[in-house]
Amino acid sequence: MSGRPFRELRRLFRDGRLSWSDLDPGERAALTPYQRQQLLDWENDVLERGDQDLHRSTSVRTRSGGLPTLGRWN
Repeated sequence: MSGRPFRELRRLFRDGRLSWSDLDPGERAALTPYQRQQLLDWENDVLERGDQDLHRSTSVRTRSGGLPTLGRWN
């Protein structure tokens, strides 16, 4: 597999720190159909979940180049 291993991609997608558009063509080509669907599902889950982090703090997310920028409101 070229690029990052699937385990790392999975973690980044689940954390909302990576999106499908951030993957290079080699990384996309190396994924199995099942892995591809998992990543797309996790990306959708991140986009659909409430605007709260693990500690239930409200956060502001903006995407710039596919990477979220987080800021907290107290």
